[in-house]
Amino acid sequence: MRFTVDPWDPAYGGSLEPDAAQSEAPVVTDVELPSARWAPLIPRAGTVPPEAIVFIDGVRRLEARTWVEEPGADASAGIFASFAAGAVRCDGRAEIIDTVVGRGVYAPSASPRTALQRRVRKPLPTRCTRT
Repeated sequence: MRFTVDPWDPAYGGSLEPDAAQSEAPVVTDVELPSARWAPLIPRAGTVPPEAIVFIDGVRRLEARTWVEEPGADASAGIFASFAAGAVRCDGRAEIIDTVVGRGVYAPSASPRTALQRRVRKPLPTRCTRT
């Protein structure tokens, strides 16, 4: 297997972009309410607020684009990428309850042996202090 890294900065798109048509899918904005009546909803009387709320957020970053060449197959496009995500529980104080950090090479592959993916789990402090 051979990797060829595209020298073009991924922030500018690929050096070779496929032709992608604009979506023609209709946008439906009135699934729950007619668009003109859209407003914040007030909970019914007697609604008990949850004891805690968990916020989950993450980020992904495209590090580089690559071409993956396998013997006897055409080259396919792939990426080197990283990601991180976490969850914070709020119940009068904020507590980080989980984090995931990973990176890998992602590309279509004809064999599981070539599906290269590395995942790194890095714990962060489990307590946040208020300032």
